[in-house]
Amino acid sequence: MSTNPPTVKKPLPYAEVRRIFREARQQQLQTQGPITAQAIQEIQQSRKYAR
Repeated sequence: MSTNPPTVKKPLPYAEVRRIFREARQQQLQTQGPITAQAIQEIQQSRKYAR
């Protein structure tokens, strides 16, 4: 068990947080690939019957 006190980080500036989220979203979209029309229809159908 370490005796070091936890490090306290300063909050990131708003612009930095936006940049990090934008990069993460772009990375996710690149790895995820485009959604197909068929996938959209399946989601819409499942939502219709979930109500």
